[in-house]
Amino acid sequence: MQQYLKTGVIFLIAISLFGCQKEIVFPADEKVFANPSRELDGKYDVIGLKSEKPVDLDGDSIFSSDILKEANLQSDSAKYFMELITGKVGGEENLYYQQVYLWIPQTGIFVDDAGNYLSTGYAVSRIFGYVRYYNATKILKIVEKTVSRAGTVLDAKLVDEQIVVTFQQFYYTSIGWEELTILGTYKRRL
Repeated sequence: MQQYLKTGVIFLIAISLFGCQKEIVFPADEKVFANPSRELDGKYDVIGLKSEKPVDLDGDSIFSSDILKEANLQSDSAKYFMELITGKVGGEENLYYQQVYLWIPQTGIFVDDAGNYLSTGYAVSRIFGYVRYYNATKILKIVEKTVSRAGTVLDAKLVDEQIVVTFQQFYYTSIGWEELTILGTYKRRL
C-alpha cells in the first residue's frame, strides 16, 4: 500500500511541476511546431526539372540536363507538380507539420524474355519531405528527409517567388541506371 502511495505522490508532484506549462517549445528545426505560416500552402506547377549533370534518357546520343525534354515529357508536364501543405498533428491542440509533395516522373524499363532492353516508360510517382517555412525571414528549408524507392527530397528553397526543390532519383540513361540529383523549379498554380 505504501508503494502505491509513494508512486501516487511522485505522480502528483510531476503533474504539478510539468502540468502548468502553457506552451510546448520545440527547437527551430523540429518537424512539429506551433503557429505555422500557411503563406506558401498550395499547388505549384513545374517550370523545369534539371539534372545536375547532362544525361541521355531517350537514346539519341544527345546529352541534356532538361529531364522533361530528355524523357519526351514536355506535353505531360502538368502531371508533375508540387504541393506544400500544413497539417495538424492528431490529438494535439496547437502542433503542426509542413510537408512538400512532388509528383515526379518514375522510370521503368521494358525488357524481352531474355532480359534485353526494349524501351523506357514513365509513370507518375510521389515523394515528400518535411519542410519549415519561416515567414519573417522568407526562408523555406528541409527539416527531415524521407527516403523512398521513388526518390528523396534533399532541399527546398524560396527563390524569387518560386520554389526550388532538390531531390535524388534513379533514371535509366544511355549507360544504365543512374541516381541523378534533380533541381525542380515550381511556380504557384493560378
